[in-house]
Amino acid sequence: MREGEVSQVELMAKDVEFVIRGLLEEGRAVLVAFSSGKDSSLVLALALNAALALKRSGGDVPPILITHGDTGIENPTISALAMREMEKARQFGLAHGITVVAEVARPSLNDSWAVSVLSGRKLPTFANAASRDCTVGYKVLPMARLRKKLLARFKKHAAAAVTLLGTRFEESTGRAARMEERGESATRPWSKNGQLFLSPIAFWTTDDVWEALGHIRRGALEAFTNARDVFEVYAAGGGSSCAVVADMATEGVKKSRACGARFGCSLCAAVGRDKSLEAMIESDPGYAWLRGLNRIQRFIVDTQYDFDRRSWLQRQSDGNGFLVVKPDTYSPAMLAELLRYCLTADAEERVAARRVGSSPRFQLVSPSAVVAIDASWGLQGQFERPFTAVEIWLDVHVRGRRYHPPENLVAFPPRGVPKERFLWVGTDWGAGENLDFLGLRDVVREMVHQDGTPNTTLKNGRQVLRAHEAELFDVDEEAAEEFLTWEAEHKVEQSTRLDLAGTASYFYYAGLGLISTSKRHLGMLDEVVRRTNWKRDIGLCGSGAAAKAKALSISREKRDEHLSEAARGAKSSVPDRSLHEQGQLKINPS
Repeated sequence: MREGEVSQVELMAKDVEFVIRGLLEEGRAVLVAFSSGKDSSLVLALALNAALALKRSGGDVPPILITHGDTGIENPTISALAMREMEKARQFGLAHGITVVAEVARPSLNDSWAVSVLSGRKLPTFANAASRDCTVGYKVLPMARLRKKLLARFKKHAAAAVTLLGTRFEESTGRAARMEERGESATRPWSKNGQLFLSPIAFWTTDDVWEALGHIRRGALEAFTNARDVFEVYAAGGGSSCAVVADMATEGVKKSRACGARFGCSLCAAVGRDKSLEAMIESDPGYAWLRGLNRIQRFIVDTQYDFDRRSWLQRQSDGNGFLVVKPDTYSPAMLAELLRYCLTADAEERVAARRVGSSPRFQLVSPSAVVAIDASWGLQGQFERPFTAVEIWLDVHVRGRRYHPPENLVAFPPRGVPKERFLWVGTDWGAGENLDFLGLRDVVREMVHQDGTPNTTLKNGRQVLRAHEAELFDVDEEAAEEFLTWEAEHKVEQSTRLDLAGTASYFYYAGLGLISTSKRHLGMLDEVVRRTNWKRDIGLCGSGAAAKAKALSISREKRDEHLSEAARGAKSSVPDRSLHEQGQLKINPS
C-alpha cells in the first residue's frame, strides 16, 4: 500500500466509529462488553475513538461504560490483560475529558465455581452438556447486576443505553445461526429481553480484526492502547499461526485462516483439552506457572466418566416416596481430592508471589469459599464429621502438605449412565419420630440463649434457627479469615474428640454469624437438615454412601410393582424406609 493511502480496514473502522458516534449524539450511554480478547478490544478502541471525535467537535459525550466479567477461574493472564487494558481506557478518558467507567462483574459466592462445584451442588459443565448453564451464574447474572448498577448511576443516559458486542458471523456456523436468530445488526441497535445491543464488527473477518489491531500497534490507527499485549497473549495461546498473523497484520497484509485462538476459564471442562492454555505453557517458560491449573483442568475432563467418583443418591424424591439412585454430582472423596488440588495450586502461587514480592496471580478457593464449602458439606451430610473442608485447608496452608493430580491418568472412555434404581424414603424424612427437633434446630443454643429464642417460625409452624439475613447466601470474608487463623484447629480437634455430627459445622457458622442467607430459604434448609439426619441414621453419609445406596436400592420394575400394590390398596403396599437390611427393602403391613 502506498504511503498516504487509506486501507480498506481503516475505512471499515471509520464506518464503525460513525455508527457509534451517532448513538452518542442521541444522548445514549454506550456500554462495551469487554473480555480483553481481540474482538472486544477492537470494539472498545473504536467506541473510544468515536467518543473522542465527538468531544473534539464540541459535542457532549455520554458516559462510556466498560463491563468485564471475571468468573474467578479465568485464565489468569487474560484477567491480568483485562485489568491493564481497562486502566488504559480510564486514563484515556481522563486525558480527553470523557467519562469512562470500567468495572468488573463477579459471580456471587454461592454461584462461584469453587462453591457450586466443590460443595457438591453441581458438576462442572462438560463438553457434551446440553447447555452451558454455568455461564448464567458465572457471567450472565453478575453482568446484569453490574449493568443495572451502572445505569442507575447515569440515569440521564440510561433509557436508551446500547451495549456493544464483539460478535462476528464468521466466527463459527453455530455463532452465525444464533446471531441471525437474534437479528444482530452492525448499524442499528437490536433488542433482546428489553435491552438494546449493537454488533459493530458483525461482518468483519478474523483477518480484518487482526489487520485493524496491527494498524493500532504501529500507530496508524489512533486508540487508547497500542494492543501489543493483545498480540503477545494470542501469539502465546495460538502458537505459530497467531505469531505470523501478528507480524503480517502490522504490515497491513491479510492472511487466510488467521489466528483464531480462544481463551476461556482455566478450569473449564466444556472445551475438552484447553489448547490455548497448553500452547501458552509450551510456548514460553514464563508461563510455566499455569501448568498446575492445566493439570487440574485435565483431571476434571479425564475423570468425567469415572462414575466411582460420583455420588449415587439424588436429593429430590421422584414424587412417589423414592430417591433416584444413579451417578449424580461428585462423591465426597472426589470433592475432598479436588479441593486438595485447588488449595495446593493456591498455596504454590502464594509462595511464588512472595518470592518475587508481588501479589498472587490467582486464587481458586478464598477463605470465604472454604467456609461456604464446609457449611454445605455439613448441611448435605457429605462427611460423617464436621469441619472436613477446614481440616483440608489446614493440611495444605498450615501444615504445608501438597497434592497434585496424577500425571499419567488415562482418560475414562465415554460410556452411558447406568440404569437408575430407587431407594424408598417415604413422605417425611422423620416419619414416626419427634419431628420438631430433626431439622434446622440447635437445641443447645436454645437452652443457653438468654434473650428469648434464637429461632424463627416458618409458615408451616416449624421453628428453625434464625440466621443472619441477606438477599443472597454469603460469608463474611473478614470473619472467615479470622476463623481460619484462630479457631479452625480447635474446631477440628473438638469435632473429633466429641464425635460431633456432620451438620455441626453449619450450625456453628450460622450461630456465629459467619454465614448469611435469605429468609425465604430457611424452609428449604430445614428440609435439607432433615434429609441429612435421615441419611446419617441409615449410614448414607460419607465415603461409603454410594455403595450402600446401590445395595439398598431396587430396580424400576420392583418400584413400579410396589406402587401398583399401593394403588390397589394391597395389604403389603410400600416399603418401610427405616428397615433396610442386607440390601433388601422390607414391606410394611398396612
